Amino acid sequence: MVYLTVLSVCMIVTVIGIGALLVVRQQRLAATALDDAADARVAARSGIEMARYLIVPDPNWRTTHTSGTWGSYSFRNRQCTIAVTDPVDGNLSNCLSDKVVVTSTGTSGSARQIMQTTLVAQITPLSCLGAALTVNGTASIGGTVSTDQLFSCNSSVSGAGTVDSNMEATSNSISQGAGSRNVISTSRLMPASTAFDYYITFGTPIDINSVPISGTARKMKAPLLNATTNPFGPTNALGIYVIDCGGQKLQIQDATIAATLVVLNPGAGSNLTSAIDWSPPSPNMPCLMVRGACSFTQNAYPSVIRGLVYCSSDVSVTTGCTFNGPVIVGGNLTVPSGGGMMIGYDPTCYNSPPQGFYVLPVPMKPTSGTWTPATN
Repeated sequence: MVYLTVLSVCMIVTVIGIGALLVVRQQRLAATALDDAADARVAARSGIEMARYLIVPDPNWRTTHTSGTWGSYSFRNRQCTIAVTDPVDGNLSNCLSDKVVVTSTGTSGSARQIMQTTLVAQITPLSCLGAALTVNGTASIGGTVSTDQLFSCNSSVSGAGTVDSNMEATSNSISQGAGSRNVISTSRLMPASTAFDYYITFGTPIDINSVPISGTARKMKAPLLNATTNPFGPTNALGIYVIDCGGQKLQIQDATIAATLVVLNPGAGSNLTSAIDWSPPSPNMPCLMVRGACSFTQNAYPSVIRGLVYCSSDVSVTTGCTFNGPVIVGGNLTVPSGGGMMIGYDPTCYNSPPQGFYVLPVPMKPTSGTWTPATN
């Protein structure tokens, strides 16, 4: 009887001991799981910071990487996998102002945590957009330049003409006209050579041979050119058209245009002349971009050009022309006697810069409220 009692007590003690060990084991596993979960959260958050670390020092990060997984990283007992995607169109490289979504998956032990945030481009407009007329080279004024805002020149302004506008330049010999005159030592920022890239990539080509030839010039007369109408070929939903002149002379006249027209390699004497009613496809898009030199002329049928105009080289204005929007000249400007420019400043492009007209590189900043846990 005593033996049975002792055996029973031993069994009870053994069961209690085994139960206690199981409880301790479960407590240890729970504590480990909590620690792993915390480490995984740290790894996930560190992954987002790692993505930002990869972006900040690399001005070409959008082409260095593609939309999708960027890599996996390990530190101590933690790992993270980073994915960066473009939610707009899935292409990181085609638009420097597109936002991106950063997703980081952190692991530690058996724990897995996912963090996500949206990085938004912090766009700073090129300072040339802040003036009605900006000339990167010299300006020779024999006629009249008139703006309701500012004429800025990164070099010297000279001539016997009239400038009715506030004006800034490195030096100025114009004595005729109204407005302030300021000497500057800091140039306004101009578009880079890559400014045309986006428009060439997404624009629809117009074959120069589809433009009728008249005398020595291809004469582009367009009763209507816009996103849904193109008399020279296929349409472009964005309203962007690209014409490579291949050195041929191009003349644009008698046209109603609501599009961005990109002119490449125009021949000598290429110009815009009479009866043109031009506006961009959307308010903050350029209406005309020329890689090369061009001139503006008028006759009895005046033209009105609304929106951003950019010419990468020299510009001459031989008769009176009316613009409404920033005019940017990458080379020298010549307004001979009898010529004239009337420019009404439109701040739309400064407030919302188009592709190619903001400061590079573009910093990316997390959007408030988007730094959140995620599931898959």
